[in-house]
Amino acid sequence: MSTTAFRRAARALEIVAGLCLLSVIVVESTGGLALGAISLRDPRNPWRLFMIAAAARLLMGAPGAVRRAGAALRRNPAVAAPAALLLALACAVRLPDLAASSLNGDEILWMLRGDRVVEKLAQGEYIAATDNLVHPGLIEALSIGLSRRWLARGGGGLGVMDPVAAARLPMALLGALACPALFLLGRRIWSTRVALAAGLFLALDPVHIGLSRMAHLDGALTFFFMLTCLSYAVAEIENDGRWKALAGVWLGCALLTKLPAFVIPALLLAWKAAAWLRGGRPRGPLVTAGDAAFVALGYVIYVGGFTRLWLDPSVNYWFRSAKGFPPYEIVHAAAPFLRRVPVAECAAALYLAAAWRQWRRGAGPRRWSGFPVWARQSWGWAGVALLAVLAVRFAPHAVENTLILLFRVGRMGVSGEEALEGIPMGSVHASWVFYPLLLGTRLTEPLVIAAVIGLGASLWRFAAERRSAAAALLPLAAALGFVAIMTPGRRAAMRYILPATPFVCVLGGMGLAALGAGLARARGLWRRLPSGRVADAAVLLLAAALHVPAAIAFFPNYYLYFNSFIGGPRRAARHVMVGWGEGQKEAAAFLVRAAGGGAVNVAVLGETGTLRYYWEHAVPPPAGRGNIGTRPVEEADYVVLPLNVRQRLPRHSLVRRVAGSKPAHVVRLNGVDVIEIYPHRRRPVRGEAGYGAASRITDWTTGRREGDPALGGKLVRGAVPGRDGEGWLFRGPYRTYAPGGYVAEFRVRTGPAPSAGEIAVLDVSADEGGEVLASRTLTAADFPEPEKYAAFCLAFVLREPREMEFRVYYLARAPLWVYRVNVAPAAPEP
Repeated sequence: MSTTAFRRAARALEIVAGLCLLSVIVVESTGGLALGAISLRDPRNPWRLFMIAAAARLLMGAPGAVRRAGAALRRNPAVAAPAALLLALACAVRLPDLAASSLNGDEILWMLRGDRVVEKLAQGEYIAATDNLVHPGLIEALSIGLSRRWLARGGGGLGVMDPVAAARLPMALLGALACPALFLLGRRIWSTRVALAAGLFLALDPVHIGLSRMAHLDGALTFFFMLTCLSYAVAEIENDGRWKALAGVWLGCALLTKLPAFVIPALLLAWKAAAWLRGGRPRGPLVTAGDAAFVALGYVIYVGGFTRLWLDPSVNYWFRSAKGFPPYEIVHAAAPFLRRVPVAECAAALYLAAAWRQWRRGAGPRRWSGFPVWARQSWGWAGVALLAVLAVRFAPHAVENTLILLFRVGRMGVSGEEALEGIPMGSVHASWVFYPLLLGTRLTEPLVIAAVIGLGASLWRFAAERRSAAAALLPLAAALGFVAIMTPGRRAAMRYILPATPFVCVLGGMGLAALGAGLARARGLWRRLPSGRVADAAVLLLAAALHVPAAIAFFPNYYLYFNSFIGGPRRAARHVMVGWGEGQKEAAAFLVRAAGGGAVNVAVLGETGTLRYYWEHAVPPPAGRGNIGTRPVEEADYVVLPLNVRQRLPRHSLVRRVAGSKPAHVVRLNGVDVIEIYPHRRRPVRGEAGYGAASRITDWTTGRREGDPALGGKLVRGAVPGRDGEGWLFRGPYRTYAPGGYVAEFRVRTGPAPSAGEIAVLDVSADEGGEVLASRTLTAADFPEPEKYAAFCLAFVLREPREMEFRVYYLARAPLWVYRVNVAPAAPEP
């Protein structure tokens, strides 16, 4: 190896090492200092100086790289201007008022995970920092947590943003950066006009905009999935190993984002194999040492960043069922996936393609040379028919789903219990045509039409065995390959195939380029044009003009978008699942107004965290209390039915309970009733009722839930002096009781031979303790057998329906355990 080559290799290795350490450097050096949790002078961490030196060495070369990139862009304004335009356009529709749309339950989860990751890193618990993550999700959690800590109000940093907007900002920036990145990398693979059209389609796609404005996984996975595939393609087409090393870094970032990124190497290998077999670029060996280094680098970054693997390797989803890697376990783990893949349908499609190619060439087996063409080709159609018969025999559900989806778009909820987003399923799992139809309803009309044209153009180029066959096949391999791999999954939603969207936009760019070229070659109106640029610009501007209304009209609820092929979101709600938590903010505002200064009990269909979040963060703060999802349905004042949950659960008891009622309030967005709020009449409790100390409707400020050997291990609430402080050991259940007389029986016990005088105070109160109706102080003398449960009764009378609370206040002077409170009507006087 020459000195120059050695120096380049060392520099490349240094850059890769610096990038691998960059996230740790930023968090530990910058974030740790900002949080006041670490010191640069700490001698207990010898790695700190090394990491700081590596960061300094990496950043020393950054200004020069930026200057060189800027000079290159100045020399080529035809590249710089479109990239800047795409970035400005993408930011204009993604960054404004990030907190305008309502949160969904997953966003709240990732906000909490981000806060915990940053907190553990600030405490120096680097290995356990990712222990709370299901998907790797490190990039999302880290960026969301740091943004909330530094930018959100109340986070201790600058405090310049709403906490929700701060959480969404990193994902919105990645979504905006994806558009110029698609153009800059795409022009090296395809033409400039294709890359520019693809970037424009992506910048104005409502679904991509909507998911980019969420603190969630799919937007970041789309960004890194796209960068990995494009960088690898540039490396293969230009035969430049530096791009392949960069692709390895992006692969590691994608793996640290979400588990489906594990399929990226397989997709790229399939693309390379197809291009290699067709004789197009790339050429040379199918698998090289650079490919192995590309995959190895990605996995090194993944394993190094996802520290939960160090603690528990079984969390790796792909190998969880094959722990130990014996052959039987591997086959057993792969069997469900292989059973769900429509192998017969895929084989039939390949067989049909082979027959079509043979017919186009007009040549069959030599021994059939005297037969007509239709007879010579009959073997191909007979094979297709045979494979179709086998599909019906061995994969009936896949065929059933296909027929349902091709000939009827019916209502959701075939089983009446669970329905998947998009199109009704004939069985649990989706058909192979499900996601293509979903793309056809969620993408804009010009993009769908252009992508269909681009699909035909790319297939024609690939079949013609041109030198550009590899470039033409890349969007097909990336988009359709990812969709095919995600199809066997049980959960079907647009966000799961969002990584395919940039490559569908590339197909749309190919379609626009083909359409522009056709118009330029046509005679008549276009005959006087000096070139096809005017035609390309006209088609491009027309597509942009058709996109802009959708990008403006659906702000900020972009995820509600459906195109006119299915009738828009209002018509789509009759057939498909629409929305993902929209309208929760508006629903909480109505409930705050309805509560006034009192308490309101709310029953919610589905998860309650989002509605509770907006109640607690209402501006101005609510004067009353909102019991959201914490009370029995019988005591609810209002029933909240979100549209997307009601579509999944059409026969739920809450839906039946308010059937035929008129809603008190409807949250309507873009013509869709996303949330309906129904009034509900409280039903006061009558008769006997028992509440255990381990019940979910109780509350406490001290003690803990534990098994009591005196009751055979049953769960009770217990407190011990020294371990537990003074406070409420038992409170609840906040249920409304009808007028009448009642007796509350407390079942409690203490420890052996208590010497303390007063041990606890029992009381019956109303209005959250505002009025005490009965009370009793327990002393050691009240327990003749301290280690056995004793019953203490408090009688009370209600003149009107009241919300009741039965409490035990622990004085922290002797052990105490509460098992149950029984409430029953008082016996009539004789």
